[in-house]
Amino acid sequence: GTDAEQPDSTTSADVVEQVKQLLSNPSEEAERRGWVRFGHVIQRYMARPLLVAGRKFDCRVYALLVQREDNASSVEAWVYDDYYVRTTSTPYTLDCVADSAAHLTNDAVQKHEASYGLHEASNKLNAAQFEQAVRRDYGATSIAPDWSRTTLLPAIRERVRLSVLAAQQAATMAKAGRLANGSAMWSDEREEVLGWPGVHCYELLGYDFMLDENFDVRLIEVNSNPCMDQCKGSCLETLLPRLNEDVLKTAVDPYFPDPDQSRARRSSAVAQKEERRNSSATSSGFVRVL
Repeated sequence: GTDAEQPDSTTSADVVEQVKQLLSNPSEEAERRGWVRFGHVIQRYMARPLLVAGRKFDCRVYALLVQREDNASSVEAWVYDDYYVRTTSTPYTLDCVADSAAHLTNDAVQKHEASYGLHEASNKLNAAQFEQAVRRDYGATSIAPDWSRTTLLPAIRERVRLSVLAAQQAATMAKAGRLANGSAMWSDEREEVLGWPGVHCYELLGYDFMLDENFDVRLIEVNSNPCMDQCKGSCLETLLPRLNEDVLKTAVDPYFPDPDQSRARRSSAVAQKEERRNSSATSSGFVRVL
């Protein structure tokens, strides 16, 4: 994943030799972040993505991790029931993969383009607008009614669930020293990177997904410290305040029962906390997947 969504966190290489060069001669940034020491992911570039009006996009989905007990396997994973789409400002082309304006949806890149905000406010679409765009570009019957709720979000939730399970397994194995051909894989520095903070903590992550031309969902990356800029005039002015409120409802509120509860209800606070913790989306917009 990337940290703080900086534009230099993602590098596109169009030939194998360039990839080899990046790995054999890491930049100072890569060294500082520990990409080479702690591992890296090489993805095959999606040459035929689904497009919006001929432009590339990705879906930003928020996931919440909550740890209530002092072990990695106790982590709860929740996925928000709303998402938004980030678009590029210029048409998609494979003529130059290094053209960030056509290939990277990050605001840090797009905001410098003259056409930024020309097609959508701050290059953002909410879920309903995205569905409308897909039907406009690919036909009214290209997706089912309420497609986001019935098809896209369930596929995304499953991929988030699997990614958290994989991270839990890797962290557990690393702490036990069973990675990298038996070499020592755990240290104070690595503990800080992987995270093992103990009890009563949570973290919000920004998952980025793309769809290929066949509407298959692909996980692109997971961002710590996702951007919370509401981007004036965009759908984020509504989504992000609700998201932040629901993060607290899901991660913090179970520890603080309603002070107006009767004595009888207060005595069963533990049961109430467990019920609220496991509820799918009754008190907030998060759906638990793990």
